[in-house]
Amino acid sequence: TTFLKYLNVEPDVELKITLADVDCDHLDFAEYRLNSIKDKIDKNNQVQLNFERIQPDNLPIFDNSPVDILFCFEVLEHVPSPVAVIKNIINSMMPGAIYIENFIKHDHDDEEEDGPDLLSARNERTEYYELVSNYFNLISPDQKTSEDNPNCTRIWQRNSLEFES
Repeated sequence: TTFLKYLNVEPDVELKITLADVDCDHLDFAEYRLNSIKDKIDKNNQVQLNFERIQPDNLPIFDNSPVDILFCFEVLEHVPSPVAVIKNIINSMMPGAIYIENFIKHDHDDEEEDGPDLLSARNERTEYYELVSNYFNLISPDQKTSEDNPNCTRIWQRNSLEFES
């Protein structure tokens, strides 16, 4: 939530920020914290904050507006299909958009399918990164660092390849 403190919006720019998460205490806190920060720094009412409560079994739809930047931290290992999530993200982003993500890799063979880190998610990890690599260019870290550190945060930029669903 602290990123908003350091946001410097140009006078002629309006910014729409949407946070989507399951209905939980973390989202409630983020909403409270971001609105408090916005009230202090956004004197010209240039920043619009939206908080979307989503269902775990449905992908968010971003009101047909292209997404310019998307953060996805420590989420993918908990969803039934990271491949479905990335297809939705690819469809929502225009060329040049930024995708910042991490997909925590757990190698626990004894976990059950309904545990916090889903076996189905783990099984789709390779396909997920194949899709990401096809439709995004890795900005950071470099490829070797990314491969050597499977749990690192990666910054990608959407390329111009048209998505084929």
